[in-house]
Amino acid sequence: MRRGNAAIRRTQPEERNQKREQVKGTLHPLLRSTFDLLLEDYEVSAQIHVGEGSVNYNIIADLVRAGWRRVLA
Repeated sequence: MRRGNAAIRRTQPEERNQKREQVKGTLHPLLRSTFDLLLEDYEVSAQIHVGEGSVNYNIIADLVRAGWRRVLA
């Protein structure tokens, strides 16, 4: 699949799951549920705004390490 001049590589679900678990495993065990919450929120929002749920798991992990926490409104 091509978008503009850049080739977009679509990974298989099992590859994504493997990468997600690999990155999640780098977090302290107490932060892993926070990673899951942020990932869930990101995927829903991405689906609404851009029509796909693609995500970079390393960025999600960095945000969690930086202190991201879900705030109930």
